[in-house]
Amino acid sequence: MLIAADVGGTKTSIAIIDDDKNILKKETHLNDNFNNFYDFLEDFVGEYKIDHIGLGLATPIFDNKKINLTNSNWKIDIDKLKKKYNAKVYCINDLYAAAHYVNHLSNNDLKRIYEKNNGNNLSEIKLIVSIGTGVGLAHYTKNLEINASEGGHIGFTPYSNFHKDLFNYINKKEIHVSYEMVISSIGFKNLRDYLTEINNLGLSEKFVEKLKTSNEIGKLIFDKSKIINDDGNICKMIIEEISFSVGSYLADLALLFLPQEIYLTGGIGRNIIDEKSIMRGYFRDERHLEITENINLDIVKNPDLALYGVIQYLFKILNM
Repeated sequence: MLIAADVGGTKTSIAIIDDDKNILKKETHLNDNFNNFYDFLEDFVGEYKIDHIGLGLATPIFDNKKINLTNSNWKIDIDKLKKKYNAKVYCINDLYAAAHYVNHLSNNDLKRIYEKNNGNNLSEIKLIVSIGTGVGLAHYTKNLEINASEGGHIGFTPYSNFHKDLFNYINKKEIHVSYEMVISSIGFKNLRDYLTEINNLGLSEKFVEKLKTSNEIGKLIFDKSKIINDDGNICKMIIEEISFSVGSYLADLALLFLPQEIYLTGGIGRNIIDEKSIMRGYFRDERHLEITENINLDIVKNPDLALYGVIQYLFKILNM
């Protein structure tokens, strides 16, 4: 019996799989609903006898002993897991895991937002970019040679006055301002602080108060952006600016890796974006069109990409 889990900064998806590769049970829970990972796992496993545990973790994997998640207070002692469940434990980065499942995605799992103009001979590389609690990145070749990285910490370049002001606000607290600090959930928290402390951009006091107490700042702003009123118009501008920066980040990655294709995933990457603004940011510089126009861009609609990637990884190493 196998356990596979995608352990993120905000939520964790987990599944039990039998020896015939059938998923017997699958759930997703907010991390904050549990004191620690051990309580979460014990609650899920119940009476099942587990032989192998695979963890896709939102953090760099330097060793398989003690794991500290990048954007969560959960800490995982691997030896403790092995002893408790008498099971073998495998730890991989969550984007490394996701790369194991991309080739299994169906057309229903994907939404193509840009189709390349012609044949792409740039390289054999494909990129997976996850924008959620933080920003994750992995690249792989057709032979499934996978490399995960901390590419979300690439330096952010502001293009508009809005983003220059936000950049300067963050830069007073942090010596290095990364894309993760602007376009992820971490970025939306920085944005919330900027709106409440420095410049509310004309948002009503009522909406600003909602921002102060919200645990889903990006969703609150995105939902408000669909309403035609003063707050809605301002939120629409904010979402367009954030989405432009997502596109700009993808363009930076396109120039760095020269990939065949870029897959965008994660809670914000899937749900809290404006596609037209992404494309404006992606095609921001005409000098690079020879490259950017020849790369497919896809949004991965399936929220369980990393979880299914962990499952595929277990199948591979266990020869199932």
